[in-house]
Amino acid sequence: MPFGKFLARFFCRGDDIEVVDVSTPNQEEDQNIVQNQSPSSMLKVEDGHGRQDFLAIGRVIKRGQTATIWKGRSTTSRFFRRPREVALKIREVDIFDNAITEYKILRSLNHSNIIKALKMQFWSAMSHRAIIQLEYVQNGTLFDYVVEHEQSLSGTVIIKWKRQLLSAIRHIHHEANLVHGNLTSNNILLDNKFRIKVAGFGSASMVHGFRFQHEIETYFVPPELVSRKYIVVNLPAKFDPRSFDIWCAGINLYFMLTQSYPFDKESLLQEIVVHQNKPMQTMLNQEDINRAGTAYVLLLERLLDFNYKTRITIEEVARMNYFDFTGDNQDVNNSGDSSNIQGNTE
Repeated sequence: MPFGKFLARFFCRGDDIEVVDVSTPNQEEDQNIVQNQSPSSMLKVEDGHGRQDFLAIGRVIKRGQTATIWKGRSTTSRFFRRPREVALKIREVDIFDNAITEYKILRSLNHSNIIKALKMQFWSAMSHRAIIQLEYVQNGTLFDYVVEHEQSLSGTVIIKWKRQLLSAIRHIHHEANLVHGNLTSNNILLDNKFRIKVAGFGSASMVHGFRFQHEIETYFVPPELVSRKYIVVNLPAKFDPRSFDIWCAGINLYFMLTQSYPFDKESLLQEIVVHQNKPMQTMLNQEDINRAGTAYVLLLERLLDFNYKTRITIEEVARMNYFDFTGDNQDVNNSGDSSNIQGNTE
């Protein structure tokens, strides 16, 4: 038995990972696993340079529009060291080139609030599926966490998450000159210390040449795109796609505070008429305002500017006198503070 397979069988034992040998390429078995008909499997993979490895695959973490993400363990390890838990993002053959682009983008980013890509591998010569190994983030998505907690989040928590999210966006926009392009609450993860990890870079690209690759989630459609049926090719003149990330950041900050989304695609145009360009003054109740603070609400007003031409940029956020733009990556139960406007990079 190959040593890698021995490691997988010996170490990958748990409630949700029971190793099954599917190392021989088999189209039907491949399809079963992708469709979650097989609860757990061990895959033989290669890195494109002839080096082979075994991955133990467990439960499905998330199904997206372009990929499925599984919990797993990599057997690549020093002798007698337990293989680490990873998230395995498996992308289909028709978006193979996009998988390579996503991997390169993730490897170019170096920020403590952005998910890390560990390696890229390929699942058998027959199926040609790309597998991106990502760091495993234990506490799921921001959406699930907020929805599952009936009580409102404390002001301390949401202010720390605000800092961490905007620090990550600043790194994406300013340091890397990229657009995320799909910054929904399901693409913001929480690690074992409940710190923000931005993920879901399948739609990301350089600012110049950015194109939407799929329809926007209904609660995140900005006003400038709400009446455009085919946004993939039909964008406003002189549209800066980074303003879409900024709008999404505002939606997420509102969601953290109120446990609901402020708009949906069908009602947004009516909301613009009702609230003009100051929605937070009429949409937030006094309890939420007191909990988050005036600075948080003023920031929301600028992030959720209905006019994309005047919507605040991430650099303008950094220059706000009242806004402390730190990455602040302590445990959210720790009330420590910082004033490093550059964010927290590694």
